[in-house]
Amino acid sequence: MQLIDPQTQKKWSLEYRVVNAIKASVTKRQLANFKLKPQELTKIFKIPKHLRLWQDENGKALLSLCMIWMDSVAPDWMPLDILPKSFNCALRISCVDQDTGENCVWVDTRYSDNFLVGASKFFGLHGFSTNLNKQGEKISTPEWEFEKTTQKFPGEIMKDKAFDQHIADGVISYSYGKDCSVSKRVDLIKEKPSVFHVHNGVTAKLRIGEHVFTGDLRESAGSLYTWEFH
Repeated sequence: MQLIDPQTQKKWSLEYRVVNAIKASVTKRQLANFKLKPQELTKIFKIPKHLRLWQDENGKALLSLCMIWMDSVAPDWMPLDILPKSFNCALRISCVDQDTGENCVWVDTRYSDNFLVGASKFFGLHGFSTNLNKQGEKISTPEWEFEKTTQKFPGEIMKDKAFDQHIADGVISYSYGKDCSVSKRVDLIKEKPSVFHVHNGVTAKLRIGEHVFTGDLRESAGSLYTWEFH
């Protein structure tokens, strides 16, 4: 298979081969976090039956926008330093697996500005898209819009320690497969644990259709990440 980078016109030759894992050198990761009523989330997203929404002591559910900057990314059968830098993001919902009792996340469409992601279905991967527009502090996709505003978020989503343990360290995720009815599991393995710090003086703003949510923004240094697909 030959692919051409629309920006540089560089040609890439890739073999047709199933991807069982993706590894990436992550420079930084940000999570924009929003507390919602459970019924607000279930009205917007279709979550598999084996998952239930995680809720805090006040009965609120948690929706996050995960944003990852990668120096390089590659499937498990390619050297890590070949493919270009990229920005990647996805909405994720904190859940509990009702079959195992494990904390996990439900991940919506995974977006990337890496043009090679457009060919992901040929490698057995689904739920990826390059239909992403990033202009400064604003990000937009066909489903949602996000921006950072320079004002302090008036509240607290979660204590730092609890956030790192429950949210940032959540390594089990589920997404729909090819037929959008069967959920597929992805395990994230990190070389170093994530320690997030709140961006004081910043409010995250997420618009999904007519719904507008505000929350905090947290950032962590990166490390070597590996996503294993099951």
